[in-house]
Amino acid sequence: MSTEQRPPQPVAKSTKSEQVIHLQGDEDFHGVRSLLTRVQADRVILDVPRQHPAFRNEVRLKVLARQAYENGFELAIATRDPDIRDRAKAIHLAVFRSVEAAQKAHRWSRPTFETPANGHETPLSTEWLTGHRALEARREQIGAPANWADRFVLIGLVLGLLIVLAAGALLLVPSAQITLVPEQSLLTIPFEATADTDAEGPVRSQMVVPAERFSIIVEGTGQMATTGRRDVPDAKARGEVTLVNLLPQDVTVPRGTIVRTSAAVPVRFQTLEDVVVPANGQITVPIEALNPGLTGNVGALLINQVEGPLASALRVFNTNPTSGGTVKQVATVTVADKDQLREQVVQRLTQEGTAEIAKQIPEGYLLIPNTLTFDAVTESFDHLVDEQADTLTLLYRLRVEGLIVRQEDVEFLARPVLRENVPADRELLAEGFAVRIVDGERLSSDQARFTAEVEGFTAARIDGNMVRDLVRGLPIEEAEVVLKNRLPLAADPGIEISPAGWGRMPYLPLRIYVRVAALPPQQQGASQ
Repeated sequence: MSTEQRPPQPVAKSTKSEQVIHLQGDEDFHGVRSLLTRVQADRVILDVPRQHPAFRNEVRLKVLARQAYENGFELAIATRDPDIRDRAKAIHLAVFRSVEAAQKAHRWSRPTFETPANGHETPLSTEWLTGHRALEARREQIGAPANWADRFVLIGLVLGLLIVLAAGALLLVPSAQITLVPEQSLLTIPFEATADTDAEGPVRSQMVVPAERFSIIVEGTGQMATTGRRDVPDAKARGEVTLVNLLPQDVTVPRGTIVRTSAAVPVRFQTLEDVVVPANGQITVPIEALNPGLTGNVGALLINQVEGPLASALRVFNTNPTSGGTVKQVATVTVADKDQLREQVVQRLTQEGTAEIAKQIPEGYLLIPNTLTFDAVTESFDHLVDEQADTLTLLYRLRVEGLIVRQEDVEFLARPVLRENVPADRELLAEGFAVRIVDGERLSSDQARFTAEVEGFTAARIDGNMVRDLVRGLPIEEAEVVLKNRLPLAADPGIEISPAGWGRMPYLPLRIYVRVAALPPQQQGASQ
């Protein structure tokens, strides 16, 4: 339960303070009344959850309405429970679907207590009039004649005034709240339920709650040494050729003149010096293969052609083989390299995504275990298969998606499960309630079944009426001793007296409120 105080709002030329009291659903009727005794605002909104036990009949609503009237404040109910709204409407108690709706309403309907002879209900807020004007107003309201009828009306007014005075006197009587912490134990109950993305709301009879898909994107890179190997050309072959001049005059052969073999795929060389071949003579010149590698190593007399304009003037041959053309082994990318690197990156991102999505679950939601799916968004390698490279790098983006459910929906299913398993001789305490999902299984893209555990603290039943009889009228210190000796408590009883400084417990039982509470969290383990 929590309360919030709103600043005064202007309403019809007057200023009224407003207070909202949020109920948790485990308060008893006396506890709710005790909360209303502490109200200091002009208007009070009770935020009531569904199926609250303190609002299960009209009589209790009338008592709360009477208490609000006697304490001088207006009362409204904010709830989504249709049964509670119907009961409130039956007595004309202001009721709204939400706290916000109640706060926006400038005027609230006012509850009724009695039905006069003419069938018109008289609101609790009707002010008592005095003297002849009160009598005339009452006569006009009910249409009664003068004389004896007026006297009966006057008698009714006097009795009503006495009732108001008696109620005021009752408010002056001290009140007490007793907080008892009985010996208690933790009750844990497992249950199964289904989460469905098509469900519109939790259904207790079918143990179904709505589910939502929640996803994140994780990104990462990986790198590994390539495992493929391939020979590639390295050094160029060298040698010498003899150039024979077929003409009767000198022929100048510039450096870079191309000579080659006559094979289907010729091996080409270039001369390395400028030379002049004498008329009808010959000269030897050094050559080098145009391309590196073993192909430049050719046998003797295989170089036999000159390319270009000198081909008709010169003949060429190599007396010795060319040599020095070599290859070297280099690393290359293989298909296996890509598969291995992808597997490593995906495995790492899967672990990181599983941890990260758990951190990013929206507040108030629970992730169903074992419902995560992992799908590639993009992958990008920096080299192709068979491409020369010493290392291979991968950039990968992975979508992680799971099914989540609202915690309050799971609690909606869990509370009845816990209550139904409380032993008959014990009662469930308001504090200590918790629920968690421990396992899950994805049935389809839209559904999952999960196992949850609900737990709460139970204690031996304590009869509130017996407690009131034990302590009423006693000095506070003596009341504490009596409670310690007569009840199985795990902690000393707490007694709060209003007004402060009053030394005795109230004599009227209805002014004594009993609350059963759980141990503080740090002491709960020791009590089990």
